[in-house]
Amino acid sequence: MGLSIGILTWKRLDILRQTLVSYRDNGLLDLSDDVTIFFNEIGEEEIALAKEFNVKYLGNEKNVGIQNAYKSLVDNARNEYFMFLENDWYLVENSIVTKKRLDASIALLEENVVDVVRLRHRIYFGRPCRIVYRNKKNPHLTDKSDLAFVPSISDNPCALFKEITEKKIDDETYYFVGPKNTFWTNNPCIFKTEFIKKMLYLNLPQPTNANKIHKKYKTTIANIAYEGLMGLYWQKSDHTTALSPGLFMHLDYIEDFKPHRKYPAILVQIFTWFVPSEKRRKYFRSKYSR
Repeated sequence: MGLSIGILTWKRLDILRQTLVSYRDNGLLDLSDDVTIFFNEIGEEEIALAKEFNVKYLGNEKNVGIQNAYKSLVDNARNEYFMFLENDWYLVENSIVTKKRLDASIALLEENVVDVVRLRHRIYFGRPCRIVYRNKKNPHLTDKSDLAFVPSISDNPCALFKEITEKKIDDETYYFVGPKNTFWTNNPCIFKTEFIKKMLYLNLPQPTNANKIHKKYKTTIANIAYEGLMGLYWQKSDHTTALSPGLFMHLDYIEDFKPHRKYPAILVQIFTWFVPSEKRRKYFRSKYSR
């Protein structure tokens, strides 16, 4: 397919193993000859996991943040197209649908119709997804600055917002939004490799506390501020985003969550959607862990 896949992770090897199993079982790893994981705080366990799934790996002994890791993945990509994933994006479609939607996404990029195709699943989007849960009863109240999730909560998003257009590809609907109506995201996306490389090396203004160490992530604010900084840039750009039917669901989890063998990760995640309280969701997941 001419596709490189880059996967970013920091710890959470139990979650990463679950997502890698979903990539293997649903044919994603067979669609690329260039799959690489970047491990922040790499160690022997991380290397062993990459070897277990026969994928390449990069890493740093420290947490260098999203942007630096992203750069390493893209700089080492060999193919014309690049897909970015993180450790908690679970592939919910089978191999046939996966290839079909990736083919359609690459065709849109090849035709220069769009600059990026989002691949978060339109139905099984997972948690957290505040925009969907906040606006699902009143999709017309969605703020026009971020319309990317309207297709997840409306059967006719183009009728609600003239800023959204659509196109049928292989009997599936792809929606399109301009830069003023969506933000940059670290959700699963596919780009031309040269395009994402330029985005990663933009000289963006840095936050005033850029060199301060973040207590939770153990790295500088500059290293974790990329998504927000790109969000500000993106809405001033001329880049167009395609919203595909999607492939990946975000796994909501607790630390060291390992689903019981009788309760696969995907099943436990779906069950937790019906538990409204975060505290109770954590209890539910821990109850069905081993």
